[in-house]
Amino acid sequence: MFDFSEDEVFFMLVAVAAAGWGLYQWFRVIVARPTLGDALGGSQRTRMAILPVLCLGFVAAVIWNWADPIAVAGHIDYVILFIAGAGAWFSLTIFSSSGLGINVRHDVVVNGNRAAAVSVGGAALATTLIYTGSNIGAGPTIWTTILPAALGSFTLLSFWFVIETTAGVSDAITIDRDRATGIRISGWAIATAIILGRSVAGDWTGWDSTFEDFVTLGWPSAVLTATAIAIQMRFRPSPEVPHPSERSGMLPALVMVLFAILYVMSISPPEIGEHVITYEEYMNLR
Repeated sequence: MFDFSEDEVFFMLVAVAAAGWGLYQWFRVIVARPTLGDALGGSQRTRMAILPVLCLGFVAAVIWNWADPIAVAGHIDYVILFIAGAGAWFSLTIFSSSGLGINVRHDVVVNGNRAAAVSVGGAALATTLIYTGSNIGAGPTIWTTILPAALGSFTLLSFWFVIETTAGVSDAITIDRDRATGIRISGWAIATAIILGRSVAGDWTGWDSTFEDFVTLGWPSAVLTATAIAIQMRFRPSPEVPHPSERSGMLPALVMVLFAILYVMSISPPEIGEHVITYEEYMNLR
């Protein structure tokens, strides 16, 4: 047990540090005793506190059953290793949401902004889905799991940045407190993550094939992003309609998620354990 390589030990140390920092920051503001300035309700506070537990539990269940069948699935040491990575990914979500204009402490807790809570929750679920997808299938080193996960997550955040700069999502959420926008961006993030997560799932057979699959299978995520921009610019708050109906957020979100699910179901499932490459064979491919 815990017979890790040097790379795996390095990743474990970094992941535990990042996960510890992120989860501490999350629970520090979510679970801490409310102050006079806090507007987040008790039930909403409970849901936000449970969110990382659900995310990490989902990752653990998938890894235990569908990760590398030889070295990872059913092996508690490697399951712990990759759960630590999932915690680091959750921390990335917290940091990234602040960089994209939505702050958990200020917007969610102090202002009790439900639109911000929904968008942050959607982002956390989205990055979890991408990280989980990259853990499905066999690979010779930890980097054949982590780098595809990083590629998918970076793409998601880049798309979010494009939406932010073109459609002003954070202003609609934090200033206008528009729940429809929060629901739309959350639905878009989850739908995009379903597609990107599938594009990085399956056995690793080479870096060329990894990037080829990412582009070949993941291109509909760009279509979803363009659609989300068009919908946001059409239905975002305006002087004429300062408080759009939540249905203008719920319906597009459901359609985008349904589209992503149907798309993933329409393509071949990821291969698991059919192309097991040893570390020596991996080194020869480099």
